[in-house]
Amino acid sequence: MRLTTELLQAAPSYLNPLNDRELDLRGHKILAIENLGVAGLAPYLRENYRYWVIWRCPSVRFLDYRKVKDVEKAAAGRLFGSMGEPSALAARIMGTKSKTFDISEPLNGGQKEYTVRLSAAEKKGIEARIRAAKSLEEVARLERELREGPQSLGDAMEE
Repeated sequence: MRLTTELLQAAPSYLNPLNDRELDLRGHKILAIENLGVAGLAPYLRENYRYWVIWRCPSVRFLDYRKVKDVEKAAAGRLFGSMGEPSALAARIMGTKSKTFDISEPLNGGQKEYTVRLSAAEKKGIEARIRAAKSLEEVARLERELREGPQSLGDAMEE
């Protein structure tokens, strides 16, 4: 699907938790962005921004209303290296944190999940109870207990 002015005007927009404006384009089957314009915005003023965008998004054919040439793609490759082996400049830029929401970080403030390690005897006991289980719910609960450890004291008292 093409990004048209009608689509962009009809698409819902909202403020995310960081008070940044977001445009919701989900469900429109947009495969790749080939035409990108950021002229006059803050990234436009950055050094090597055009080469950076060309290197990070190789499918872009037009950037700021100018065609992306093969010479620019080669220069971006020399400047930033390859995706598997980025140059020092690319590593420095990628290491810079922006104020976007990162879904890879845990929501609990970086605390690690607490899991209980089961002894071999406990594991064998749970496996025996799985074999003797009468319902699918009981099997699922026991398999989860085998993977994650006992969830609460209430579960242990039921048995």
